[in-house]
Amino acid sequence: MALTRQAGHRPGITLATVAVAGTMLPISVMAPALALSALGRELGAGLVGQQWVLHGYNVAFAACMLPAGALADRFGRRRVFALGTLLFALASLVCALAPTILVMDLARAVQGAAATGVLTAGSAVLAGAFEGGARARAFGVLGTAFGAGIALGPVIGGGLLALGGWRAVFLSNVVVAVAAVALGVPHMRESRDPGATRFDRAGALTFTGALALFTLATVEGPQLGWAHGGVLAMFAGAAGLLLAFVGIETRSVRPMLDLGLLRDRRFLAVIWMVFAMGFGFVAPGTYLPLYFRSVGGAGPLDAGLSMVPLGLPVLLVPPVAGALLRRFSLRALLTAALALIAVGDLWLVTLTPTGGWTQVAGPLTVLGLGVGLAFGLIDNAAVSAAPPERAGMASGVFNTMRLAGEAVAVSVTGAVLVSLTRSGLDGDRDLANRVVAGDLAGIPPHAADVYTDSLRLTLLAIAVFTAVSAAVFLSLNRRARP
Repeated sequence: MALTRQAGHRPGITLATVAVAGTMLPISVMAPALALSALGRELGAGLVGQQWVLHGYNVAFAACMLPAGALADRFGRRRVFALGTLLFALASLVCALAPTILVMDLARAVQGAAATGVLTAGSAVLAGAFEGGARARAFGVLGTAFGAGIALGPVIGGGLLALGGWRAVFLSNVVVAVAAVALGVPHMRESRDPGATRFDRAGALTFTGALALFTLATVEGPQLGWAHGGVLAMFAGAAGLLLAFVGIETRSVRPMLDLGLLRDRRFLAVIWMVFAMGFGFVAPGTYLPLYFRSVGGAGPLDAGLSMVPLGLPVLLVPPVAGALLRRFSLRALLTAALALIAVGDLWLVTLTPTGGWTQVAGPLTVLGLGVGLAFGLIDNAAVSAAPPERAGMASGVFNTMRLAGEAVAVSVTGAVLVSLTRSGLDGDRDLANRVVAGDLAGIPPHAADVYTDSLRLTLLAIAVFTAVSAAVFLSLNRRARP
């Protein structure tokens, strides 16, 4: 396809294309989690290799968000959206055909990087295609599409896994992505920022390197020991690269990420909240289906369906949030959202291997209500906390911090689960890795109970952290207008 041809700008098709492509992104986070044990067995992968199926995508997605936005501004939003979507399709095809876990992990990293082109350029395309109230409604549709991806991700992943195996999970992305480019891109309007400057390579490399080293350290920590020289060196390297990134962005005339926004208490409160949501929502949403598949003995479709009570409120509540804002302050609603997430996480501590989906329906619904309420308000809160002339940069900083927080939450939660399980199994690393990866064949009967206790303790820690974060959010927002 010639990406330079425009068959005529059609906003409706543009919106549908961006929304459908956007739905792939959360599904690509939620669905592969259910397939980890199956692909691990077929590709002969250990726990670390399986974990990087999730971490590779998350780290690349978070680290490449701002560079993708800069590239779209400079070379054209429509062009970057199309190329990002096609690269996403190609990486998904490589994942589906991967002969080894190394190929799979590398392809997942490319898939995550490509996803940033879909999201950032797609959002910019929508901003140029609509104005005023129509633009607000268009972004509401995009937000609903993301909610649908979160709500349906485990169900779609479980269904595809049951019908066609783990390779079908990735092949589905190829079909959707190619269709979006073929049918939608010719009807998009091209736009770019005439003031865009050269790409901030130093900032991009140091930020990406810091996030990747931190994630690698958290993955290897339970395997090598947290005091191992290599693990400590990776943490030190991550800290050094992060400091270098701060120095680069502080001195830059046009920084990739304007750290000055973090001096605003209200904006910092929103960043803290979205980081807490990474632990309170994304981490349980990632690891609970794995638990249902392994210790609970659920089939892939049943494990996916068990997460519906979490996904439906995420899909249905955001449109209601705007109406609630007419009666309650933004500060009160966002605090309530964090409180609901904390309550849901705390309630999940009661789970047992034989309880079934009815046991978790209540806590997952409460958790989903909190997340849905936050999703309906948090983007607007981030932009509103910054001066109008810095709204674009504020959105970029917010989305980067949100994705980085999710990547850190998933990696840290996985590390805690492995460490606690290993400790409960008298330091048996191999056995702990097998249990957490869902390989229960021939393991001692008590190992599954140890993993259950480890998950409960992890969920308790997450609930406490989220509750404390609600208090921090209130404290940082104490000067905000009601």
